[in-house]
Amino acid sequence: MESVDRLIVIGTSAGGFNALHWLLAKLPADIKAGVLVVVHMSPNEQALLDILSQHTQLPIRYAKELDPIVQGEILIAPPDRHMLVENRKIRIVYGPKENFERPSIDPLFRSAAIEFRENVIGVTLPGDMEDGVLGMEAVKCHGGITLAQDPLEAVSPFMVNNRLDHTYVDHWLPVNQLAAKLVSLTNEAVEPSQQDVDWLATEDQVSKQRSSGIPGLEAIGAPSPFGCPECRGVLYEIKQNGQFHYRCHTGHSYSAEMLSKSQERLAEEAMWTATRVYDEKEALHLRLAEQAKKSDQPQNYERHRQEAVKARQCSARLREMIRLHMA
Repeated sequence: MESVDRLIVIGTSAGGFNALHWLLAKLPADIKAGVLVVVHMSPNEQALLDILSQHTQLPIRYAKELDPIVQGEILIAPPDRHMLVENRKIRIVYGPKENFERPSIDPLFRSAAIEFRENVIGVTLPGDMEDGVLGMEAVKCHGGITLAQDPLEAVSPFMVNNRLDHTYVDHWLPVNQLAAKLVSLTNEAVEPSQQDVDWLATEDQVSKQRSSGIPGLEAIGAPSPFGCPECRGVLYEIKQNGQFHYRCHTGHSYSAEMLSKSQERLAEEAMWTATRVYDEKEALHLRLAEQAKKSDQPQNYERHRQEAVKARQCSARLREMIRLHMA
């Protein structure tokens, strides 16, 4: 296999598996690029590679640490690991999740853009998460080309629509035209890009676990009033190109939309926890009231009875709050 000058990076969630299957099946054996793929999957996923390998002309396997990137080979990010690019080789990192995903699309696209610059082509297929928005932006910032499946034909167009909202896509195409376009692009000459983007380089270093991230994040963002949903550290707000996202110094990263969804989830969990506590408190005071009654202790009986009533009322209010929260 030949060393690679051009690189195709593809990202999708489980909702885009059929489109990924179709795209890889149409890539020719002599394509003049290496191909790296991130698919959101469970940590115990085993069947993905078996399914994809049955329908592609290219050799395909899970990537390993320090694998060289070569022309005409497809490398898949292994389950529960980020796949990154460094010195024209693969890095496999058990790093913090980004947008609650590992493997995540953003770290791959970002590191590939920094390494291959104008020679990288980013492709996103439809999914139900925001992961990949910043990755597509990184590709564009370094002079690369971006493609996405036409959202009108996508089964799950949420992620593709976010591309339209947040970054520029060079080519919107039906999935059955993506492979031909990739072949055409890899045969075209590209103009060298001189763009260097400090904030992307800083985030790439955090993803590669090269530093704690605090000095770098202070240079590209500002501490926000929000805590990281996963490690509870301070989230830095990073504003670029009219958009903003959040990252803690540990390395977890979120779009504003994903942070909002996490806050909703945490609020619901807290309310259900409080509801359980008040239900248990009611049950406990009812037991104590019954014991006081049998022991002929009227004052204790009344005190425990009132505590049980208060707990029941609090539980009922919390359940109403949950109902309104979920409406």
